[in-house]
Amino acid sequence: MGDGIHGAMLLLRHLDARGVAQVLSRLISSEGLEPVVEELRRSAAPTDALVAGVLAVGVPELHQALAQCHQLTPGQIRTILRHGPDAETVAALFPGREADAAFSPVRPLPGASALSGPAAAEAALLDRRCPGELADAILAQYPHLAYVVRNRHQTFARVLRSVRRPLSDSQMVEVARLGLSQGALAVEDFVEEMRPASAALYALAGMCGERPLLRSAAGAALTPRLVRACGADPGAWLELLSLLPVFEGTPAQLLDAVAERRGCGDGPGEMSWPVLSSSEARPGVSAEHLSPHVAFLMAQLPDRHFAALLPQLPADMRELLARDVQMSHVGCVAESAFASGERAMLVGLARRHGITPDLIGRLVRLDDPAVNRALVVNYAVDHDTRHAIFTGVAHGPDGGRLPLDPELSELGGYAERDTMIVSGDPLLAHRALMGSPALRVLEQVDVAVAVWERGGGASLRDVPAEAFGKTVARLVAAAIEADRPDALYEARERHAAKVGRAAAQQSSRYAPEEAWSNPDWEALRAARRAVEEERMTADEAIRGIAPARHTLSALHDVAFHTYANPLDDVVSRYVHEHLDGDNRADTWAVLVQLLPEFEGTLWELLTVSSAVAS
Repeated sequence: MGDGIHGAMLLLRHLDARGVAQVLSRLISSEGLEPVVEELRRSAAPTDALVAGVLAVGVPELHQALAQCHQLTPGQIRTILRHGPDAETVAALFPGREADAAFSPVRPLPGASALSGPAAAEAALLDRRCPGELADAILAQYPHLAYVVRNRHQTFARVLRSVRRPLSDSQMVEVARLGLSQGALAVEDFVEEMRPASAALYALAGMCGERPLLRSAAGAALTPRLVRACGADPGAWLELLSLLPVFEGTPAQLLDAVAERRGCGDGPGEMSWPVLSSSEARPGVSAEHLSPHVAFLMAQLPDRHFAALLPQLPADMRELLARDVQMSHVGCVAESAFASGERAMLVGLARRHGITPDLIGRLVRLDDPAVNRALVVNYAVDHDTRHAIFTGVAHGPDGGRLPLDPELSELGGYAERDTMIVSGDPLLAHRALMGSPALRVLEQVDVAVAVWERGGGASLRDVPAEAFGKTVARLVAAAIEADRPDALYEARERHAAKVGRAAAQQSSRYAPEEAWSNPDWEALRAARRAVEEERMTADEAIRGIAPARHTLSALHDVAFHTYANPLDDVVSRYVHEHLDGDNRADTWAVLVQLLPEFEGTLWELLTVSSAVAS
């Protein structure tokens, strides 16, 4: 019943404390204590009601599991401390105490002096002898220490202490992941507090790329300031580009500074990247590094400002925008790219992680080598599209095959073996021949024919003769010597008849990834992407995605991101409607039993569980 308990614990966040206590007691009696403890330990973003309900049950193992949850807020930690926890629960709350005690000298018993400053307070919290009342008082005065003493990541701790020393971009990204995932930081903190601005924007842009749901929060924090500071004025953006590498303040202060200076100078002129000397730029930040930062900022502009600014940007910036721009701006970028035929923007569109099938189709029909190379390395592109690109299918009025692209040949790792066999590319053909299991004679002949049809005898010479079996190697040598592929075609017909299948068919041993991978896993991955990339609303996911366990898994991933979770209110409404009645304990017990094998939607599962329990 692991899947059932897992889903129940996610939905349990939406009940009040009394409901949580009732349901937990029932699940422990029906499913056992161990699975409930395990799921509670890794529960996502526990609510205050969940914490209070767990404490009300009065089972020490539950308290210890709750204390191990890494997303507890300072207020929730104080609630646990005031409840009078046992030694095991306190140890779980402050895992750093054990390591600290092993290397610290003998110190006086923590007392009121611990409240004299953050350093003394942290030392007291890390002391095993610190009374619960003192720990409560410390966290009330210095709430950020709840994260510092529970997390051994020193960069994360240093930022939370507000020590304003410069951090590298990679360190800022680590801080972003840890702080946002643990609820210690919000998007507003990156805009209002983090410095320097270039590192803060780099980290925030990286997180928005990983978690598209974060983009709306970033837009709310940045868009008003961007409109006031830069709008669609290329001169203001040039000012921003000039300031960013040397500015030591926060992103908010940077935009305010640009707004104050807007209108000064000799006018907008031609927009280009500023050339900075090493003495001007902050160590570790070059002008080349600024492009993604500014692209991220431009993506937060309202539609009309963005559309007005886009034609005035340099080519490299347009490519970045095409790749990273928010979904709301994709239409504007795509129409501009296709109308102008500008390769940089088209390549940027092909690199988008959230690319749609319609856009993929439009890009493939361009038959542009650079665009095709960008498409084949994009995980959102399916096998059939990659197959068409690697085999050189032309989409012009004359059809035929595209010329060989040596750079595309180097990307053979993205091609399935069935694609390599018929690609007609000597390098890919060689990879197919050298793979395991060994190709059958007919498949080797197919390789040779495909290479000949695409590049003639000259291309077939580029495939090492020893890669073929002896029989096919003799046929290939004869075809090259005669400069005619007749022998290859005859051999293909002869061997196709022997195996009883059409010559054009390929062995099922080399089916594409979509065929051999786990269909249930593929459906789960699609559900997660649909929710995280905002292709479906919470209502659509709850009523449209089946089975229900996939919906819960997608919602679970989002629930961990407390900084950007617009789905909670919708999920809460469904929970209260179906799972929060007078017979809630029985309803949840039914839910746990049904969930692992239920093939309907989550809405159907909630409805059935409620009906069965009543």
